[in-house]
Amino acid sequence: MSSSVPAAEAAFPLPLPLSALLQPSLTHISRLAMRATLVPYETCKAALGAGRSALQLPLDGTWRFQLIEGPEKAPALWTESPVNEVDWQDITVPGLWTRQGVGDLPHYANWLMPFTGESPPSVPLNTPTGLYRKEFMFPEGWQDRQTHLHIGGF
Repeated sequence: MSSSVPAAEAAFPLPLPLSALLQPSLTHISRLAMRATLVPYETCKAALGAGRSALQLPLDGTWRFQLIEGPEKAPALWTESPVNEVDWQDITVPGLWTRQGVGDLPHYANWLMPFTGESPPSVPLNTPTGLYRKEFMFPEGWQDRQTHLHIGGF
């Protein structure tokens, strides 16, 4: 399968600076071409059964979460550094952070945006941003497998 490198990924090293994230042309980073979601099974019999595939690792459950004022406030190398327990809290995934008591309330607007004077691609300075972390181990026997992270939605 061939994949192309998005222009934003070719132009900026990871992690991306805020200026890159605000580009309207940025639609994905290191994403495979869109397709139907298919789940591999060990055998045809297993695929016809009603259970979850042993070749799928669900990551639902408790994640570590930190709410920050905006993407530019993310700590440098926050994906690589050890978690400072004071700054992080548990959150349930899937779930809405605005319904889990993290300090940000839902912003519902029937027809107006909840901010004024800004229009896309401009972003208000105070844009609550969630940082998520989850540690997990691949099951035994997956070391030589091609593995994809599927995020169902935000």
